[in-house]
Amino acid sequence: MSDPRQTPFNGRVAHVSLRGAVSAERFTEGVRKRVALPVAGLHRDGPALERQLLLGEPFRVLDAAKEQSFGIAELSGYVGHLATAALGPWEEPTHVVAPRATFGFATASIKTPAPVPLSLGSRLRVVARHERFLQSAEGWFLPAAHLAPLEAPEDDPVAVAELSPQPITHRVS
Repeated sequence: MSDPRQTPFNGRVAHVSLRGAVSAERFTEGVRKRVALPVAGLHRDGPALERQLLLGEPFRVLDAAKEQSFGIAELSGYVGHLATAALGPWEEPTHVVAPRATFGFATASIKTPAPVPLSLGSRLRVVARHERFLQSAEGWFLPAAHLAPLEAPEDDPVAVAELSPQPITHRVS
């Protein structure tokens, strides 16, 4: 039996790759969307969280409803439901967040209140440059030094692993 986390079939609708393997009311290629929130929860069945998807990740919607959309997280292959409101139209990303975390600001100033936190690996489409900031299609301004072109991925996996948060240790004297 195939892994249900990676089987694009919800009991009613299936991806065309499963034609002949499952019995479904409808088979579809789906529609490519993108995660439009800083983070979105992917659920297989019920409230249990299966995975978290980051801003800009491609999500292929196989079955859309008002509240939830069923589909495939294209980067990981996991399938499940995302809040429909967490998805936006597909835009090809141009850049990726390179440090562990950064912020998107409403103006080209780090003093702007209520910044949007973004994680390592979040994907954005850059539409303009404003001095030391790049502006995303969402209208956020991010420090240019915190974004890397998507076509130039990090070539040192150890350096990427070292970006992970380090555990807090306490010394006993």
